[in-house]
Amino acid sequence: MSSGCSTVISLHGNAPGDFRRAVDLARDGQQYAADSSQIIRLAANGEARALAKLGDRRGVDGAVGRAFEISDRLDAPAGVSPCISFGLYSTARTAANAATAFVALRRPDRVREYVAQVMPVFEASSSRWSQSLVRMDMATAFVTADHPEPERGAELVTEALMISADRPITSVLQRGREFLAATEKWSGLPAVRQAADALRAAGNR
Repeated sequence: MSSGCSTVISLHGNAPGDFRRAVDLARDGQQYAADSSQIIRLAANGEARALAKLGDRRGVDGAVGRAFEISDRLDAPAGVSPCISFGLYSTARTAANAATAFVALRRPDRVREYVAQVMPVFEASSSRWSQSLVRMDMATAFVTADHPEPERGAELVTEALMISADRPITSVLQRGREFLAATEKWSGLPAVRQAADALRAAGNR
């Protein structure tokens, strides 16, 4: 089973949850990458997402801002670039990683900002995993907002799981579990129960 776009730990950490080590290695990699095709990936995926797990808001803002500055300078491609490749991250892929980082920081306003940028691009692509992952991020943003919308979030989770039902990946399943953990107090709602059932079925495939 592919790990999809969640490469922070597998590429940068020694063990699951070793986020400080991930940050250090992502930053070190950027020193070597200079203006190569990998520098945006290291900043947006490696550094920003690991910093988000550590709750470092200022650090995430800096890493995301730097990733977009470099993206503009290197004339990043349009569309949806591969998650793991030797090529340059597309602008949409960078924005998707930014959204994921802000999910971890519980900043739903920023998640919505970046999802609005990437959703039309992903929907026009053939990347079902990307379509699923961005819905998972938006779903969690709905339940971490000041005025939570657990039913709306649960509907997005179920939709995300259906989109990639023929080949669920670890990243999608993991984000589904994170959503259910965030909606534990609403577990009795029909929509949340349906999302839990859909996740259970996907995990058994």
